[in-house]
This record gives sequence, C-alpha cells and structure tokens, in this order.
Amino acid sequence: MASLRSNVLIATDNSTLIWVYSSTSRRNTSTFIHISHPYYNPESNLITRDGYNTAGIEISSEVPMSIYGFTLSDWDNNSEGYLAFPVQYAAKSYIVPSFTVSKFRGFSFISKSLLTISPLESDTKMQINLKMKSGSLVLNNVKYKNNDTIQIVIQKHETFQLSHSSDLTGTMITANKRFLLISGNICNYIINIAGCNPFIEMVLPINQLDKFYVIPKIATRHTCTVRILAVNFTIVKIKLGENLIEVELQARHFYDFNYDDSSSISASDDIMVIVFPHEEASTRSNSFMMTIHGTNQFLNEYLFVVPEGFTSFLSVVVETEDTHGFVLDDMSVTNDIFDRQSIISESIIFSTFSIRVNSGRHKLTHLKGTYFGLWVYGNARYDGYGYPAGLAMKTHV
Repeated sequence: MASLRSNVLIATDNSTLIWVYSSTSRRNTSTFIHISHPYYNPESNLITRDGYNTAGIEISSEVPMSIYGFTLSDWDNNSEGYLAFPVQYAAKSYIVPSFTVSKFRGFSFISKSLLTISPLESDTKMQINLKMKSGSLVLNNVKYKNNDTIQIVIQKHETFQLSHSSDLTGTMITANKRFLLISGNICNYIINIAGCNPFIEMVLPINQLDKFYVIPKIATRHTCTVRILAVNFTIVKIKLGENLIEVELQARHFYDFNYDDSSSISASDDIMVIVFPHEEASTRSNSFMMTIHGTNQFLNEYLFVVPEGFTSFLSVVVETEDTHGFVLDDMSVTNDIFDRQSIISESIIFSTFSIRVNSGRHKLTHLKGTYFGLWVYGNARYDGYGYPAGLAMKTHV
C-alpha cells in the first residue's frame, strides 16, 4: 500500500529556536528556524500504516507559531498540506470528512479513505462508529460493517491509522480524553484527468464548527466540489450565483455540489465544509482537499508559509466595503487582486478575490484591522495542495 510522509512549514515573527520530540526515537532535539527558510524536515520517519504507529513529532517554541504539515505520497511523490492545530484545541469528539474513493484505473487500493488518531494522554479509550459507503473492514481479524463501533486504547506518543476502500465520511470518533485527528484519502482523483493526489486535512473538532460560510473562488480552477457534512439534523441553505438551494441533512450525512466562482452556506446547526478543487487539464494540476472555516472564525492578521515548487495563490474572503487596504509583507496588494466575486451571506455582502504569492514566510494584514478569511493553495504538474492560513478557534480547554 502507498504511504504518506510529512515535512513541516513553520511561520514565526522572527527567527527562533524550536524543540522537537520524536515519538520514533523518543528524544528531544532543537533546531533553529530562520524566517528566510521556514521549512523543517523531521529526522524521524513519519510514514504511518494501518494500526498502531510511533511516527509523530511534537513541536514547541517560546514564541507563537503557525505550523503546517506538508504530506508527500510514496505512490507518486505528490503533495498535500494541512493547518496543524495547537494541542490546547484538541477535543474528545470529531466527525470524519473524506471523499468518494476513485476506482479509476483500478487504483481503489491507492485512493482509500484514511484517518489517523493522535491522543494527548496515555490510556485514551476510543470509540470509532463507522459510516462506510460500502463493504466491510477487518481489524485484528474482526470484521466490522457500517454503523459498527471499533473500540481501541491508544497511548501517548502513539498514533492509530485506519483506511478503507470506500468513503468514511460521517464516521464519528469519541474518546474519554482529548485527541487530534487527520483524515482524507491516501491518493485520490475527482475527475481523473491528471494524477492522483493525497487528500489530507487536520480535522476541526465538533466544538469548532460553524453555521455560516463563504466559499472563495479558487484561482485557476474552473470547478470545485463542496462537501457539506452535518453532525446533527440540519437544514442547509446554499447561495449559488442567483440560485438558492435548500437541503435537509440527517445526522452524519453529507451533501455535495459543484461551483465555479463563489458560494455561501448557512445552516440551522453546526456543519463542516470541505472544498475539493477539480483537476485542471491545461496544467495537469491535481485536485486537493481544503477545509473552509466559518465567517465567525476569521482573523485580522495571518502569519503563514507557502511551500516551494508550486505556482501558489491566496484566496481572501472579506466584507465588500473592506476589499481595499490589504497589506502583504508591508506592501499594498490592491493592484494585484484578481478573480474578484461578491456574494451575500446572512444579509452581509462579502467579496472574495485571489492574489499570486511566492514561496516562503508571509504576513497578510488590513490597514483597518478588518477580520477576513485566508486560504493558501497551489498548482504544479501532477500535483496540488491547499490549506487554511489560520482561523480563530471558538473554544479551548
């Protein structure tokens, strides 16, 4: 089976020392992160396989950091990125997002749905209530079907990985102690016109989900699939161009729709929203998986890192009256804005636009201190990646 390994992108205000604990070697090391080269390659092998692993790292510093995992697939050396959350926002309850497993070229074994659990403490008792589109899952010689519950115990510094040949979206994971969750697909397609790509995101806990979302235009991607995932029964309203779509979602069910420009979503209960930009035939850019967070979780400043080797972009969502006034690395970007769209969400007019951005560490602010949403993503031949630059967490322990 194909496996995944990770590098780390680290953004800080100034060059700084970080401490890294390796679960594999069980030792601490320190290294200096320079703002001109904000990339860290772990000494430890971070490859994980189904079952229990000791392949994670813990990173700490005396200064605030933005950290992004950057995943490489052994299958075709393709990439994907995700925003890593601080451990204080780990929780005891999550719902799993994934995507339909592609059967293209018979590679369903590569496109498997994937989840990885990392507890903060030892003796963490997990309940994984499966929601599988089809088939069964065998673990420790026990066969599990849809809606069966897997019970396991994980120790601190261990991870537990599970994969399956069908969509695991809607699987519910709870525990007696807090943990972090990564999910997606090992290497998947949307429309099968480029290469397969890892779909990987660190999953927002249920207590961090929102009811109101504006989905930005994704530069250079003509079409995207949006997946809306309900935790409980909810009524969802989708603004798509001039059309308003209303959908009733049962608990742990999802709804997919395609969009070209921008869209807004409101719901009667908290939902999760993920965007999957389609592959591009002209550039042979792969699809990727990217979390869209709610409008209540915007920040007024983002310190972030763009990986090397891609044509990369930023997408911004902001109230229309504040479209002008953005400053990237102390330089106005007013003349660099393109793909501007406007859309209404809960009687507020939002604008979304894109900016081309180089690799490296960056800071984006607004002259008025305005709050806005920011996403980072990029294209390469038979590759692609995307992640939120950051978000304001609603609660913490």
